[in-house]
Amino acid sequence: MPAERNIAVVGCGNIGSRHLQGLTSFGRPARIWAVEPDAAALDLSRRRVAEMSADDRLSFEFCESPSALPTHLDLVVVATSAGVRRAVATRVMDGREIGALILEKFLFQSIADLDEFGDLLARRGIPAFVNTPRRAWPIYSELRKELGDAPFTMVVDLNRTNGLATNAIHFLDLVAFLSGCGGEMTLDGRDLRPVEGVSRHAGAVDFHGTLRGVTATGCDFVLNGRIDGNAPHAIALLSRDKRILIAETLQKAWVADGASGWSPGERAFPIMRQSELTGRIAAEIFDGGTTSLPGYAESAKLHRLNLEVFLQAMGKPVPPSTVVPIT
Repeated sequence: MPAERNIAVVGCGNIGSRHLQGLTSFGRPARIWAVEPDAAALDLSRRRVAEMSADDRLSFEFCESPSALPTHLDLVVVATSAGVRRAVATRVMDGREIGALILEKFLFQSIADLDEFGDLLARRGIPAFVNTPRRAWPIYSELRKELGDAPFTMVVDLNRTNGLATNAIHFLDLVAFLSGCGGEMTLDGRDLRPVEGVSRHAGAVDFHGTLRGVTATGCDFVLNGRIDGNAPHAIALLSRDKRILIAETLQKAWVADGASGWSPGERAFPIMRQSELTGRIAAEIFDGGTTSLPGYAESAKLHRLNLEVFLQAMGKPVPPSTVVPIT
């Protein structure tokens, strides 16, 4: 029988509770700790785990503080808000043997935190991955093969419920994955503007306008943030050989190419929820030491670029310690 794994999910609000649901399909023995100081969020996690069909090789512990965690953890998922993520992750790591980390995005609110936490990971020799999960969806792996090595243009249109503050990083990671640029790109945020009062998190800022960029592999992209828009977000990919329109909320895509006489054909575009992903990602880490998620180094490059253009949009200087209040 495989050895029992120790797994912790720290921060069990909406996304953390979905990670817990995902772990119910882990498929091997594990003790899973849910750590959350807010009683209502902890109750939400209990209910969401109970909704799933977890096998009897799994046991769940619900606690309010990281102090309840064992000294050896094979995997830790840190799903707190960005403002406290570094402090919480560091506290969990202190005095414990950690096999691997999965960190939620937006990683941190300052460039200094990105660099200093990266140094800590290197000193401790802990592999870490960042949960920008589109590259873990099989449909995008298929699309990457279809696009091949030819340069493409990606256009993403977002609405008020998918603002640029926390969603731009998802699409920067997607274009990095599809283009194979390893996180090497340039960004132009001169048309971004900060907007307060639209985020569901008190004191947080969002951004509207247009974010442009070019990858080191010659692909260009445009992210439009429409704070006043209600249309579902849409993704267009335009290459020499293909025209692709993706409606993730409908789980459909329309593809036109020369073979079809450039007449668009509809195809299924199945997406994956976090409650379907985390168990699979954890198994990948334990089986091969890596996963389809981006590693910390690549994701930190993208977060750094993203923070720099947000700071510029806010009219703030770009020293490493300057904070961007996004979650």
